[in-house]
Amino acid sequence: MDSWLWLLVFGVWAGFLGGLFGVGGGIVYAPLLGWWLAGKGWQGSALVELVLSNSLALTLLTGVLGWGLWLRKGVKTGWDGFVLGLPSALTAVSMAHLVRQGGWYQPAGFRWVFGLMLGLVLFRNAHRLWTESRTGTLYPKRALSRLALPGLGAVAGVFSALSGLGGGAIMVPVLQRWGYRDQGAINALSMGSIALMAGASTLYYAMIPSDLTIPLGGNSREWVMVGRLIPAFLLPCAMGTLLGLIPGIALAESMSSSELGQRRLRWALLVFLVLVLGWMNRSCWSNF
Repeated sequence: MDSWLWLLVFGVWAGFLGGLFGVGGGIVYAPLLGWWLAGKGWQGSALVELVLSNSLALTLLTGVLGWGLWLRKGVKTGWDGFVLGLPSALTAVSMAHLVRQGGWYQPAGFRWVFGLMLGLVLFRNAHRLWTESRTGTLYPKRALSRLALPGLGAVAGVFSALSGLGGGAIMVPVLQRWGYRDQGAINALSMGSIALMAGASTLYYAMIPSDLTIPLGGNSREWVMVGRLIPAFLLPCAMGTLLGLIPGIALAESMSSSELGQRRLRWALLVFLVLVLGWMNRSCWSNF
């Protein structure tokens, strides 16, 4: 199968899963980018920069479209999306700038941060589901303080800049713990803040001079870049995302209408995170 067709298929899955779980699709994009770019000869800090920038660019698409679709379905978040998203955008751009200084952020560090982020989310989801199944009651919720949303956004922005994820993998389980309305409102809020954060990060990376050295044997036409953005990767993945996002959101809306459906969504997210962590440790990932 041609490379562009593989990327289209992965884009469909990323869009579907982003719409279903409210995580922006970066959980699929970042590992895929690492595998694809390492196979093309990229390595070191340049590889990490390209993974982060292009993963967040695709996450921007998922966030904008997902947020718009939830709003059209009547799910309202008010100003909470900006209260959560603006601190996330500021910290993400600041951290992206630090990542570019001195080439200190290498693939090994990226793997550690990515794995840690997914591992923490995996633990929180597993603990919640275990508590609910053992006691037969809902996981106890904490009160939502005035500084909770901007604080959560700032933390999510840092991890997004270091992992290429949209931040939904952090925001969604925390918002669930805080009892922020229903699952549809949580996904809408997550998508909206992801759109703001990823938009600011994508603009930052697009304005960087395209000064990376193409790997030996690389095709200069294939590596036409806008800053750190690679159209040859972004376009087929973006097309696939458009195809997968709408059915993912439709399924999430249907399942979130009941407590049983919401619990099944959490189980599905748990299984998905386990699969991603397992795939990252496959031999094909050893070069990144």
